[in-house]
Amino acid sequence: MQDDDFAMYESVSPTIIQAYNGGEGDGPNPDNLQLDMASGPESQWNKAALGILLEKFKDTRTEEQWSLPDRSDKYLADLIRERFRRVALIWQKSRRQKTNSGELETWDQVENRVIARKDAHLLTNRHATRRRNVSMRIIG
Repeated sequence: MQDDDFAMYESVSPTIIQAYNGGEGDGPNPDNLQLDMASGPESQWNKAALGILLEKFKDTRTEEQWSLPDRSDKYLADLIRERFRRVALIWQKSRRQKTNSGELETWDQVENRVIARKDAHLLTNRHATRRRNVSMRIIG
């Protein structure tokens, strides 16, 4: 999945998280893994879920014989946590917000806001790339 695909991700229910945190729930299901997008990577639920992702990554890498350099579990876990932070931010920015009139946005308004934010980000990246390329030509 691409990072932007997480905009409409269905986060795990707060009720399930509360039960797990209270010692009553089973925790993340490796066969149907859900993340708690409303909490950070250090929440009890997400630590368990991200740990499952790490193990699945390592298993897949071994089974499919990926030609990746060996890295420590800490390094891989840090990559997974960083990716989680990025997609959680996208998810949070894609939630319905209150308008100036105090009402919740429609889903069309959310979509337009998200697209406008992405377009602005892409424009900034294009400008930065152009500046970098022009600078390299002058130096080189």
